[in-house]
Amino acid sequence: MGYKYGEARAIGQMNDSWRRNRINYFMVEYSAGLVKQTLCTHVIVYTDETYVNLNHSRVETWYKPGDPELGHVVKPSGRGARVVILHAFSKDGWLMKDPKIFMNRADQYLPSAELVYEAANSDGDYHKNMNGEIFLNWENHRLIPAFEAKYGRKKKMILVLDNAAYHHWMGPNGWTPSKLNKKQLLTNWRIFAS
Repeated sequence: MGYKYGEARAIGQMNDSWRRNRINYFMVEYSAGLVKQTLCTHVIVYTDETYVNLNHSRVETWYKPGDPELGHVVKPSGRGARVVILHAFSKDGWLMKDPKIFMNRADQYLPSAELVYEAANSDGDYHKNMNGEIFLNWENHRLIPAFEAKYGRKKKMILVLDNAAYHHWMGPNGWTPSKLNKKQLLTNWRIFAS
């Protein structure tokens, strides 16, 4: 959709006017993406991450008082391991070739955008269990192969995602053009273009 990676500038406190302008800008860009999808040259793909604790249970539940078999309601004593879930879908459904094939590693090729793995830390914000390296590996080894398996190489992908920091990671050799001198810029551009 023509976006470029660049350094963010401080704009002060977000206000309603800024928020409306940002939403309006997104809607214009999204509308352009819908037109491209209607022309059958592009496919809009949506992705997001979430988590669940394996022993998740409600604090309260329905039960029949006095039932000899259910004299009290039993629930797990802890939340259990945290599992991070990442997937992508389009107007045609989930991006996966075969739902029976599964792998919990983002760094290995599989034509399925489904990724479910146990988080290293089950406390705090689940975003700490996802980073730019995992996300970039997922894009290269899972999302793109799944997209190509479903649509071939002729269609282009318009990827819709939120503004999580790891979505902006440019890899270990990433570079920001505005921070390079002319020689570095020329060298990096040749590498990037090849």
